[in-house]
Amino acid sequence: FIGNVEGRDIFNGSVNVVVCDGFTGNILLKASEGVVTTIFSMMKQHIRRSLPAKFGALLMKKKVFTNLKKQVDYEEYGGAPLLGVDGCAIVSHGSSSAKAIKNAIFQAISYTKSDVNATIEELLTESQRA
Repeated sequence: FIGNVEGRDIFNGSVNVVVCDGFTGNILLKASEGVVTTIFSMMKQHIRRSLPAKFGALLMKKKVFTNLKKQVDYEEYGGAPLLGVDGCAIVSHGSSSAKAIKNAIFQAISYTKSDVNATIEELLTESQRA
C-alpha cells in the first residue's frame, strides 16, 4: 500500500492495484478505453498519410504494434475479477466480443485454480494479526 496516487501513476508501473469506488473506477476504465482507441486511430491516420510512414509501420507491425495491441486491448484480458464475493466472478465489458468472453472464461479458470480468494483471506488474516 502506497497511499493516494496521481492519475499518471495508474499506468506508469508505480502501482499494481488502484482501489476506488465503482463510479470512479468506471470513469477511469471508460476513459482509458477511449484513449487507447483514439491513439490507435490517430496512429493509423498518420501512417496512411505518407509512404515512408507506411514502410516504417510495416517493419514495426509484428514486433511493436501487434505486441502493444495485445498489451492494451481489453479483449486479451476478457474482464476483471469482482473481489469480495465468495467464489469467482469475472466482470466483462457490456459489448464484449466472443474473443473477450473466451478470455474471461480462461481467466476465471486460472483464478479458480490459483485459489485467489483463499490467498486474499490468508493475507487479510495475517495483516489483522500484525
